[in-house]
Amino acid sequence: MRLLLLILFGVVASLAVLEIAVRVLDVSPRPLAPLELASYRLSDDPVLRYEYRPGLRADDAHFDALHEGLTTNSHGFRDVELPVEKPPGEIRVLALGDSTTAGNGIPELENTWPKRLERRFAESGLGSVRVLNLGVGGYEPDQESRLLELRGLAFAPDLVVMLVCLNDLDRNADGGIRRMLEQARSPEVRPPANPLELLTRVSRLAFVVLHRARALGFDVPIEEGVAAIAPLPDERNPLAQGLARLARLAREHELPVVVALLPAFDQPFDHYRYAALHARMRATASRMPALPWIDLLPDFRGTGVDARRLGVDGLHPNRAGAALLAEILYRHLAARGLPPAAFAALPAPPPRS
Repeated sequence: MRLLLLILFGVVASLAVLEIAVRVLDVSPRPLAPLELASYRLSDDPVLRYEYRPGLRADDAHFDALHEGLTTNSHGFRDVELPVEKPPGEIRVLALGDSTTAGNGIPELENTWPKRLERRFAESGLGSVRVLNLGVGGYEPDQESRLLELRGLAFAPDLVVMLVCLNDLDRNADGGIRRMLEQARSPEVRPPANPLELLTRVSRLAFVVLHRARALGFDVPIEEGVAAIAPLPDERNPLAQGLARLARLAREHELPVVVALLPAFDQPFDHYRYAALHARMRATASRMPALPWIDLLPDFRGTGVDARRLGVDGLHPNRAGAALLAEILYRHLAARGLPPAAFAALPAPPPRS
């Protein structure tokens, strides 16, 4: 009996040490704060699943810290009010993405990266360019490309920029928005709590182990409401499905598109630990050769700025991060002459002497 107690004590002590080590070392994947339920409503489309509520105001009391200042127009996007029909002479760039595009953590619309990019175009003499922010918090690339198909094409874009981030290989990175919305609508169908779900809520060690097991292909029934940087196998991940739809839409509508990968901001770029995830996402994108793929990590690293000064929480860019992101994207787009309608309007440079 004493031996069994000693063994049990040893196991418990070892698990406690591992739990402390995982938290201190911040081992990935890490849980992300759940997105604010009251900002969303269910969508009738089975791919979109949910969307922003139109007409959100900055002073609505239900926003959390990351949603401070978030407003939406009558179309349900975080942007100024704008007509669907494009005015004559206007050039439109559609920004697709998740909360890193919508601008979680940046209270002012004008400081989100789509609006900073629009301002950068204007500073270059391209005041006719409008960058429309169609980012929705919690979205994955398959939802983003579906949003383009259902609603974005109606705005007659001249270019589409999709910003993806490191949790876009994970099907459950939406913070459980749809599940919570459905449960709020029909609380009587709330499923019983799963013991593994309860365990991942209190133990970071269990969270890491179970998410990594799921990333290896094991069918682990963990909570959908906890987002993490933990990739699914290629045939199941939303990045591959989203890029496939985006490539089809670009081909069918002769629409220039660019896909850019945003790095994490939780550590210095010179000591970056997500290189394997970047390679995994690049390999997924390589199967869509028609889509220009830009890994922004080298650009951010080349600035010499400490990544931790550019992020709100390690994932979302802050004001400085959004400004730098917009500048980097502008340089890439200008180098490619995108959108073509904009750069074609610029006067030709004088001939070299």
